[in-house]
Amino acid sequence: MAHASDSNHDHARVYNELKAMVRSYRFRPGEQLLIGELADWLRVSSTPVREALIRLQTEDLLDPMPRRGFFARILSAKEMIDLYELCALILKRAIVHSKHGIDARTLEEFRACAQTTTPRAFPANDDIDVVPDARVKQCADYVERIYRKIACFSRNEVMIASMGNIIDRTHYIRRIDLEMPDRFNQVLRGISDIIAAVQAGDVTRAVAALDRDLRCSTECMPAIIREGINRAYAQGTLAPPTMHNLSASPRASGSA
Repeated sequence: MAHASDSNHDHARVYNELKAMVRSYRFRPGEQLLIGELADWLRVSSTPVREALIRLQTEDLLDPMPRRGFFARILSAKEMIDLYELCALILKRAIVHSKHGIDARTLEEFRACAQTTTPRAFPANDDIDVVPDARVKQCADYVERIYRKIACFSRNEVMIASMGNIIDRTHYIRRIDLEMPDRFNQVLRGISDIIAAVQAGDVTRAVAALDRDLRCSTECMPAIIREGINRAYAQGTLAPPTMHNLSASPRASGSA
């Protein structure tokens, strides 16, 4: 199908749309992403699609398969645990660096972020089985914003960029993890402890909170990955032109 010449807006739109789809596993793990079909579905030429896929592959959001095309990332418990460990290391390094002084603007941005739309924990007597998707999204976004702000304490642009990439690659798994009320409350307590420790300048307490969170996440990871794979296959599609289900709610058909 022929399309009008693509503008800079089209390039940005295509990248953002494909990134959102890849980030939330709207393609099945291991599925080949065909440039021509995606271009027809997005109503652009193949150029912005190819550029977006190359960029996503460079960001490790697609599986690297030289000379074979572009493939959706395979979900791996080992890779996710490695990413969570790297995330914790960056946060610890940034928090330790904060002891040597943070500029006033960075500290104020962190405090403002910590105070905005803080998610509420579920009461112990609440008989809810699955956390509503809106609450899951709110908590995941909140945790990820805090992580980004703490990474900025390092004043290391590579570490800050790495944190952004880790967040993109773990977002799907984090959303699934937060669906269980016990884990939701556990994660929320952990991030609250980290925030309080950072604001008090208590590096030891902040590091201990990060270690607890990493340990709990690691223990849960195999089960989360199994659920993530099942959902990705259920919600994915092998034929982009028939992607009518991509605009559906992530909760449709039991997806994350």
